Amino acid sequence: MDRALPPGSLLYYFFQLIRQVSLLVLLLVSAAIDDESYFKFR
Repeated sequence: MDRALPPGSLLYYFFQLIRQVSLLVLLLVSAAIDDESYFKFR
């Protein structure tokens, strides 16, 4: 069971995760820039 994952699959999964997280961060940052009054309201 020590060869359950191919050598590149973990790296591939890591890059997929990085891509999705970066997209989410980009959406959050753009929303924050568009709606700065939300932060001022809080």
